[in-house]
Order: sequence, then C-alpha cells, then structure tokens
Amino acid sequence: MAYLNPQKLRHTYATLARGGGANLDDIQNALTHSDKDTTSIYINTENIVDLSTHRSFEQRLEDERNCFTLFCKSEIVSSELSDKKRADFSTP
Repeated sequence: MAYLNPQKLRHTYATLARGGGANLDDIQNALTHSDKDTTSIYINTENIVDLSTHRSFEQRLEDERNCFTLFCKSEIVSSELSDKKRADFSTP
C-alpha cells in the first residue's frame, strides 16, 4: 500500500476538489488556510494519493459485498428449504 500521511491526503483532497469544480475559496476554507497562495500550492501537485490504489480498494470492497450478498441469499434459501423439510416431517 502507498505511504500516506496527512499532508498527502490534504493535497489529494485539494486536487480532487478543484477537479470536481470547487472554487479556491471553498478549498481554502476546508483546509483552514489563511492565505490563498498556500492553498494554490496544494492544488495540482504530484504529492497525491495514487488513485489506482483507491480503485483497487473499491473493487475489493465491491467483490466482498457481492460475495456477502450471495452468501446471505444462499443462507435464506437454505433456511427456507429446512423449514419446508420440517413442515413435511410434521405432516402426518
């Protein structure tokens, strides 16, 4: 995993926010900078989190969610079948 620190996360936030349409004043306020020149340094820098790492993490989460959903569905079906078998045995 990539080396992360608060500074790198702040640079990443500023760059993504600017790319998403946030204006410099909003980013300056979010980062609590008193000077716009400082905020400008944070935007469009190379010191950001590698987004391929984030995409891999998101894919892994999605895979796990799908697996969990399939497991839960199979448990429900299994439970319903067990209930049906019990009902069949209890009928004279």
